[in-house]
Amino acid sequence: MIDISLSGSLDLTGMVSDGQVYGSLAGAVQPQIGTVQIGGSFMSPTYEYVGVTGPASFGTNWISLFTSNSGDALYLFNLSHALYITTSYVSGAQLSAAAQIANATFASIGINPGDYVYTLASGDTLTIAVSAVPEPGTAALGVMGVAFLMLAASRRRSSH
Repeated sequence: MIDISLSGSLDLTGMVSDGQVYGSLAGAVQPQIGTVQIGGSFMSPTYEYVGVTGPASFGTNWISLFTSNSGDALYLFNLSHALYITTSYVSGAQLSAAAQIANATFASIGINPGDYVYTLASGDTLTIAVSAVPEPGTAALGVMGVAFLMLAASRRRSSH
């Protein structure tokens, strides 16, 4: 499972809005062009802010849809150097969003793990973190392995 998250706040001071935009965006990541649509649905009006720079890419895949997506809605569209955020967002307020792509590996969806920093015209930065989440079976297997080693060590001590 791949986990993509953001946290922090945005200082929109000095940012220029191109006005309200309406529409709905599905949660997705486009690693080939450094674009992320994370958090809740954009069913409400959003403001478009221009002057955002970020990584040209963080992988080779064109698009992967999130299997789960929650939190504050944010869209970083790297091709037009824009950020979209709901009109209700107050500059400086805390932001938090998380998304997952189930049954995926970095290779299978063409994305590179790491922290990707976007810089706003205001000088503020926003970091998108891409990491792997261990599958429940993998974690259970690790716990069972440790338990087996402890049992073997215990038996070895008691037989001496």
